[in-house]
Amino acid sequence: MTTIQRAFEAAMLDFKDKFKGHSFYDQIVQITSIEQSFDALLNTLEEIGNILPDFCELAEIFADNNRLQELLVLYFRDILQFYLISTKFFSMRRLRVVFEMFWPSHRDRIQVVVKHMASHCDLIRKEVRMEEIRRADELRNRELQHFVQTEENNIAQEYASHRAHISPKSYDGDLYRFSEAVCNGTGKWLFRDLSFQNWLAATYLGKTLLASSVIKHTQSLDGTHTVFAFLTYLDSRISALSILHSLIFQLASTSLSLKTMLRQSDLQHLGNDFKVAATLFRTLIQSAGVVRVIIDGLDEIEPTQRSKLIKELVRLSGECEECHILLTSRAESDISGDLDGKTIDIQVDKNNAGSIQVFINQTMGEWFKERDFVPDVQDQLQGWAAPLAFRAKVMVGFYSRLMHLQISKEETLLARYLAGWDVPHHP
Repeated sequence: MTTIQRAFEAAMLDFKDKFKGHSFYDQIVQITSIEQSFDALLNTLEEIGNILPDFCELAEIFADNNRLQELLVLYFRDILQFYLISTKFFSMRRLRVVFEMFWPSHRDRIQVVVKHMASHCDLIRKEVRMEEIRRADELRNRELQHFVQTEENNIAQEYASHRAHISPKSYDGDLYRFSEAVCNGTGKWLFRDLSFQNWLAATYLGKTLLASSVIKHTQSLDGTHTVFAFLTYLDSRISALSILHSLIFQLASTSLSLKTMLRQSDLQHLGNDFKVAATLFRTLIQSAGVVRVIIDGLDEIEPTQRSKLIKELVRLSGECEECHILLTSRAESDISGDLDGKTIDIQVDKNNAGSIQVFINQTMGEWFKERDFVPDVQDQLQGWAAPLAFRAKVMVGFYSRLMHLQISKEETLLARYLAGWDVPHHP
């Protein structure tokens, strides 16, 4: 037991010295109003160190007392729980940014443990019956579980309330529809492209189906969050702000801690202020880890709105190293201007013919079966369709972290048909 005592005392002193001696403590005292909470934290460490010698002495005197030994186990487990909660909190990513948001809940969780530590001290001193020991342990576990569950439920309810108020657009249905339309083998050339692999590591034959393939691929990667949008001129309510709303709630939905950050943020003007939305999105990304943002159809929205969105995404890409952004659009001069020459271009018209040919072959094969064409007619149709894959003009380009896919304006009629929803729409 002497060895256990020394181990806990050493851990306690090391924790206190590092915490008190670090400049971070001074900064916390200067920028927060919860100094008393930290004093309580340090006082708990003091109490642990003071009471351990008494417990060790009791353990030696009552070495054959199983009830007392079990109480000591409960108390040591409380100590470990205390250190676990404290350590997890102070090792959080970017603690200085999110300290005010997360400290109150961790403080309350610590107080639950401290309360039970005091209860276990009383039980040891009174040497209560075994039933009371078990009852105390069950109560402790129930209270901790209830606290965590209640907190998670509150966060989920507030997130749902904010989502209902903002009512961001969901693109899951579009992703399903486009993914179902992708033929086997589509876009393999893109995933083999070295520049695209670098984008992932820093990690349809028309642009939309190709984008859906990328989304499905990034969603399968471990340790990364993927948010996306499929833009269309048919949605008259679309704007740079509404797109950010969708991305914000998609990202927050992936993590309880991100929901907590959303809950703790000032959302008063989120529904009508682009700067507020952009700041919140940037804050979430900075705390989320690796995030991939994929937006299809930039050219589908009004030039002023897409310019505002592009400029914000370019700034976001520069400020957040773990954020990787992919954009797709037809070639437009204003989009190229806003991107400011920061892209590496991959020309789909030089790589995508194979994928288009796969689509043509599969579609015509199904067509022949349905229509039961005679062989001569099938041969004529196949001959007519043979050069079409090589005439379809498509382009894709991207940044090292901010990717941009383009489709040339000189598309053939077949390329427009193959792109599905990419049929000409501008007057």
